[in-house]
Amino acid sequence: MLEIICSDQDIDISTSLQRKTPTCIFLEPFTGKKQKRLFTGLTDIVAVCEYLDQPTDAFPLPGYINKLTDVRPLTYMMLIKDRHGFVFLFCLSHQDQFISLEGFDEQTLLLHTSSGSSAASKHKRAALVCLRGTDLYQTIEQGMQFAMEMTGKLGKLTTEKPVLSPWIQTLGWESGAALGKSVSHEKILQSVHKLREAGYQPGFVLIDEGWQHSSPSSSLMSFEADPIRFPSQLKGLTKDLSDLGVKHVGVWHGMMGGTAGIHSQLAAKYALPQDTQERYFLGPQLGNTFEFYYDYYNYLRHQGVTFIKVGDQSNTEQFSHGDQDCTLLHRNLQGAMQAAASIHFNSAHFNTDCLRNENLFYWTTSGIARIAHDIDLTNPNGVMRTIRNNLLASLWMQYIMQPDFDVWTGIGMNGESLAVLHALSGSINVVSDLDGDHHRTYIKRMVLPCGIVLKADQPLTLCQDSVFIDPIEEKQVYKAFTMKGECGILAAFNLVEGKTLHGQISSRDVHGLKGDRFAVFSFHNGFLGLFEADESIAITLKAHGNDIFTFAPEHNGIAVMGSYLFYLSPGPILEVIVENDSIHISSLAGAPIIIYCERDVFEVRRNGVTIPWEYDVRRKTLTIDTRSTVVNAHSHYTVTFEN
Repeated sequence: MLEIICSDQDIDISTSLQRKTPTCIFLEPFTGKKQKRLFTGLTDIVAVCEYLDQPTDAFPLPGYINKLTDVRPLTYMMLIKDRHGFVFLFCLSHQDQFISLEGFDEQTLLLHTSSGSSAASKHKRAALVCLRGTDLYQTIEQGMQFAMEMTGKLGKLTTEKPVLSPWIQTLGWESGAALGKSVSHEKILQSVHKLREAGYQPGFVLIDEGWQHSSPSSSLMSFEADPIRFPSQLKGLTKDLSDLGVKHVGVWHGMMGGTAGIHSQLAAKYALPQDTQERYFLGPQLGNTFEFYYDYYNYLRHQGVTFIKVGDQSNTEQFSHGDQDCTLLHRNLQGAMQAAASIHFNSAHFNTDCLRNENLFYWTTSGIARIAHDIDLTNPNGVMRTIRNNLLASLWMQYIMQPDFDVWTGIGMNGESLAVLHALSGSINVVSDLDGDHHRTYIKRMVLPCGIVLKADQPLTLCQDSVFIDPIEEKQVYKAFTMKGECGILAAFNLVEGKTLHGQISSRDVHGLKGDRFAVFSFHNGFLGLFEADESIAITLKAHGNDIFTFAPEHNGIAVMGSYLFYLSPGPILEVIVENDSIHISSLAGAPIIIYCERDVFEVRRNGVTIPWEYDVRRKTLTIDTRSTVVNAHSHYTVTFEN
């Protein structure tokens, strides 16, 4: 049951929080700017906030506080911990209203509100969701569900969405970070050639900004590619990429077609309106917006393009008029693009903010919806901040969209930590290395030779005791978890420069992991032993270091930990069946597998053929198929025990 509070005055939510009643605050009709006090009754807290430096910023930033007076302006999400549990506050900036929070006094926040003069401003609108719970993750999930319901039920939870297409689970390559806007036919081919020479076949290629035929002011002049950079147009490029084994090619475009909208000549065909800066833009009318994208995607499909990435979403409101309902604008744009994509690309709509984003759940700025942070490789802490910011944003956004951890490169400082983040992300994996600069070791640890990326079953998510700390400032190990099959996977990062960190891990760090005893495997240190569920394990990470721990539940003296060659050690494992006299393991590839085993082994077979195996009596570890290279073939292993 959700309690509704509709008020034009200061608001007291302390009673609702004490009763653990989910609450949504509605505002009476208004235009312009208003400010209200929000009394929470909260004391003795620690909290993390997501805020924007400016309303038009592309990325949110984290703020860590222990008193409400320190809440920064333009905060739109707060996750608070006190002695009674957790409180989730989420601002609902939709239609043409913008909502944010700011600290006022020890128990009070300021609710800042602004609204345009659209038709929506004549009606009351949801502004803030408030929720208390004792389970951190359930509280966030329920809060996001209520937020979606209160803004018009314009989407689905991630669990309700279809599974990923098989091709998107392969390794992708994107031109953006590698080539910037100087992308060209030849440069793309050279980069794909080099990736193949490194031993990895990309399953898809994404052509980022710079390919479009645009005016000097960046307005879209036609559907064609830039004739200088792409002399044989996209059709020639997609054919050449197909000859290299790349069957899926996508292109980027701005949500308004071009960064500066549509050129006057192209706009005339679709009767597009102008904004106050005399730029032609899409969205006010669904009909001509759909017609534009239907024609655009039809052209791209015949050029060999198979999916679309939509960017520049934070620029959309810059085109709208003061009386424009921004939610309606986004809904028309998103609806038109998704309808056109479903017709021409079988719904292969690759959104900047996430993959398969059916949610028309947008705020005044898409900075709140976008979670991927661009990587600053020139800054020693750039990768560290990227890891922190993306994991925090994914903590709450994963419930309504597939997390986007952005493209990555293994070159430069802290490349392995970035590789580990993406290997365990549970999301798509797209590299953007420069021509020939592929880090083969990192790719080898996360991708099979056929190009399939070993993927976790759920998004990489912050462990509860890491949520409320700033790991760059507070000098604590930063922990995140995911699952693969019945195994829990724990990533541990040291995001501090120049300092070794000591910490503790246990199976309880992995929310939802079931079992009483676990065989624990460290990627960097090997088998650690068999541990009880509540037992702590001491770990040490060097400066900017990392490690990955697999918690494999023990059943009747057996625990399959997976292959030590990969960051996601259970990644290749499809199925494990333990019987009284044998173990049967189905795997995507032939690779060494380490097993905790309390039984005497008689023999081991792979696809019916006897293979060597090693058994450490003291540690009770069985290692099978200890070959030097991965065999790119489905493998079935049978371990037979002595009577």
